[in-house]
Amino acid sequence: MLLPFSRTRAEAYNGAFALGTVRPMTITRNQITTGKFNEAAKLPYELRLEDFKLAIQDVYDFFFDVNSHLVEKGLDRLDDMLRPAIMSGVLSDMLTEPAAWPAWESPRSQH
Repeated sequence: MLLPFSRTRAEAYNGAFALGTVRPMTITRNQITTGKFNEAAKLPYELRLEDFKLAIQDVYDFFFDVNSHLVEKGLDRLDDMLRPAIMSGVLSDMLTEPAAWPAWESPRSQH
């Protein structure tokens, strides 16, 4: 059965906000907890723990910027709009490529 209209979560949220029943969604900028990294880890290809920390912080900053803009426009957060499999791929690409930058100088596998 088709409904005469459909409401997104953002539209429903904004309607409830206009009625004063919902507070605006707050987006917070996450920071890395550096104590959670294994400082004794021996990493290959001249990688450093700092490379991983920077890659993770870049992902945090990306989502903060994008989600702040989306919520400001009355839309859902990016992670609420994407299907889980897509979000998994986005996170995987965002984390693996920057962490691999220092290793690009090392010999590449031909396989």
